[in-house]
Amino acid sequence: MSIYAPYNFVPLSAWIFKPKWAAQVSHDLPFSDGISGTLELTIQSHTPILVGGQQKSATKDHPGEIHFFQAPDERYAIPGTSIKGMIRNVLEIATFGKMRLVDDQWLSVRDLTKGGEFYRQHLAQPVGQNTYRPLACAGWLKLVSTEKNIHWQLTPCEYVRVEHNDLIDWGKQLDILKPERIKKKQSAVERYKYWKHLDIKFDIEGNKRWNHSRPNQTLYLEYAKTKRTLGTGSYEGRLVFTGQPADNTGEKGRKHLEFIFYNPTSTPKEVDEEVVRAFQRIHADSDEWKYWYDKLRKGESIPVFYLEKGNKVDSLGLAMMYRLPYKHSVGETINHTNSDHRAIDFYDFPELLFGTMNEEDTKFSIKSRISFNMAFLENQPQVKKLPPTILGGPKASYYPSYVQQKNAPQITGQQAYMTYMDANAEVRGWKRYPTNSRWEVPKADPALSNKVKVYLYPLAKGALFKCYLNLHNLRPAELGALIWALTWGDNPSLRHGLGMAKPFGFGQISLHLKDDSWQNLRSTNPNGTVPNRDTCLQAFVDLMEEAWAKAQRTGPKKDAQVKWVESEQMTQLLAMADPEKTPGQVDKLAYMPLPQFQKQKNSHWVLPPYVNYNGPSDPELFKRLTDTERWQLAEKALQQEEADKKAAEMTQKLAGFSSDLEKELYRDLFLAPNQSIAEAKATEWIGKMEQHKGEEAQKMAGTLKKFYTDIGKWKGGNKKQKAKIGRIKKVLGE
Repeated sequence: MSIYAPYNFVPLSAWIFKPKWAAQVSHDLPFSDGISGTLELTIQSHTPILVGGQQKSATKDHPGEIHFFQAPDERYAIPGTSIKGMIRNVLEIATFGKMRLVDDQWLSVRDLTKGGEFYRQHLAQPVGQNTYRPLACAGWLKLVSTEKNIHWQLTPCEYVRVEHNDLIDWGKQLDILKPERIKKKQSAVERYKYWKHLDIKFDIEGNKRWNHSRPNQTLYLEYAKTKRTLGTGSYEGRLVFTGQPADNTGEKGRKHLEFIFYNPTSTPKEVDEEVVRAFQRIHADSDEWKYWYDKLRKGESIPVFYLEKGNKVDSLGLAMMYRLPYKHSVGETINHTNSDHRAIDFYDFPELLFGTMNEEDTKFSIKSRISFNMAFLENQPQVKKLPPTILGGPKASYYPSYVQQKNAPQITGQQAYMTYMDANAEVRGWKRYPTNSRWEVPKADPALSNKVKVYLYPLAKGALFKCYLNLHNLRPAELGALIWALTWGDNPSLRHGLGMAKPFGFGQISLHLKDDSWQNLRSTNPNGTVPNRDTCLQAFVDLMEEAWAKAQRTGPKKDAQVKWVESEQMTQLLAMADPEKTPGQVDKLAYMPLPQFQKQKNSHWVLPPYVNYNGPSDPELFKRLTDTERWQLAEKALQQEEADKKAAEMTQKLAGFSSDLEKELYRDLFLAPNQSIAEAKATEWIGKMEQHKGEEAQKMAGTLKKFYTDIGKWKGGNKKQKAKIGRIKKVLGE
């Protein structure tokens, strides 16, 4: 059984449509075919709808509450920005725009299950049948402050494991109150609060193979462990606690060991700021990090585990099998499809319509030319209070769904999942919630805490809203794009998704343009007319079909004849807007039970595409670049930029010469393809120099001297070279 979810993805394309008229867009200078005015829209809900307004936080005694948005006069309404965001996303997909408005998260992973092979390969080394040796090293991390800077140092040390039962016996000798508490589920910070005696003497049994088998898994780990006689011995170290995820009941699979760090080296390692930042991102919101960071600020060292790469610290953690930072962020997986998706130095189609703000470079900011007024409810409100439920679901870290996989619905053979660790990992695409032929709110388990539950108060199916769309200086194809996005190309059977609880089927709406509102539009050209609705709509379709066809001809599959509307992206987008295209399993447009997420991952299942697509995939049509290729392109672009700059300087230099002869000499010596050709030309020019007299000959000699000085040959060399220099000096009178 494959993975299922209430969401799916429209694949991200490596092709980005760049409108030719982008540089001409202006609020002040109208297009010759520009259109301005106001259109009236109605919004009809086909399922309950909830646009979030007043909310009450959940407590231990009562679930939270989310009510529908209300204007200051208490009328139910939909903010114009909500409608604008919904339409913008449709156009970002339909016009093959940039995926730039994304939270560029740096995720991490800790996966000890069967499906997490790549994680185990980083943290453990197989040393025999079902036997592994941990790869993480131990050390003490410190924040070092000097007059010049603040930097991070790590002092490596050795570590040994110690049994809970042995610690309890030792704790009783130290009069620690209830030392058996270390077997209870708790954080490391809680343990440090009551276990004050951390320095300890011990002896070591040595590296051995220890049985860590579980009921359904044979497993041995190789490590050193203390002898039972804690408090005495030839070694001294410091006890290090990590969190206890579940009570140590003695059952197989329960955590029953802690650590002792000992024998620190005398040579600390420098830790790159980037490694520390990744470490902090993972732990920033945890109580444990707050505890340790307070000690770091006081100048103390804290116990950490780390992995090395090339004798340098590559990652850090607070446990031996720690959360490993991924090598690539969500944004970088977008770059792996095409780094232009996050570029700010050009506008895509949606940015030209809806505007964009670039804080890094304000010259690439542009105001929106459209706006939606607030949409007010037109009919009698019917508010439904639903049983308490739980909002939420898997995040972008669930790579079987959120990272593009090579096979669907299941990865077979020796292949592994693509994850954010892989150099060529690509984001799955634009996340969408398919429209459904029915809606259902799953009831929360009564045993769960009220703090995770919420009451939803949506408006019932059939709610009708009215709003106005304001346009300023749009070209016919741009207006056609808006009409296409609002009405799905005049297809009344397709729906949008708006508001909260879309995984439950909420917020399925249709947008309708009032027929007589087209007469409210006017041409920005005093002598112009406004094309009719069908003409504008067709102008947009023709624009995209032409651009798409041209893009295909430049890709690897030059003979592809796929139409824009039949592309993989449009096929998935339109299918998810069609309630009749719900895959023959309505029940599967829901979240899987929590245990099933792990089970499906262990079996290498993948979230399949929403509908089957038999045409060429995007990678077949448009080439992806490796990290090396991207670096080479960036290097080439930099070289071209430098060459262009040099050429501009040369042009300016040539403009300063009074004669064509001087310009020709300068070109031959300083703009030659390589030094060998330039030197051959210089020899010719020495002969020409001797055929001239006076000031002109001296100018030529001066240029030749500069050339030979620049290449380090003015002071002579072999006999022939000295003779050339002598001829130049003679003209210069040196």
